[in-house]
Amino acid sequence: MSVDLNIHFKEYRDNKQRIEEAVYQVKEIESSMYNVRAVSYGNIPSINTTYTDSKPIMIKLKDDLMEKIDALKQTGEELERKHLGEIYKIDDDKLRRVLRLYYMDCMKVEDIANMMKCSVDHVYKLRRIADRQLQAFIDNIN
Repeated sequence: MSVDLNIHFKEYRDNKQRIEEAVYQVKEIESSMYNVRAVSYGNIPSINTTYTDSKPIMIKLKDDLMEKIDALKQTGEELERKHLGEIYKIDDDKLRRVLRLYYMDCMKVEDIANMMKCSVDHVYKLRRIADRQLQAFIDNIN
């Protein structure tokens, strides 16, 4: 039974997206923690109770997210090693490069063609050849 390569690499791409989302959440937390402005009423010192009360919660949430990011990065590195190991079983450099850029770096075929200075049709042809070779390798493993 042949493996769908899009599904095969989906776990890696999803992990990459979860890291980006968690990093964005950390930035949002940091922004809300440090960019709060308290309102001042004349000569009365301003105290922002929401900020002072929620700061420990936000710090805990940020720490939890940082731990999650570390775990996701470790998983991502393992998946990357696995998939790159599969890709590097292919002998041709161009085929390996197309697979890596398309599946691992999530680049569009048009962007790959621009980068490799060839036509879009040529990239599609290289990807079809590379897909067949990679599928054969993965099918032999399973």
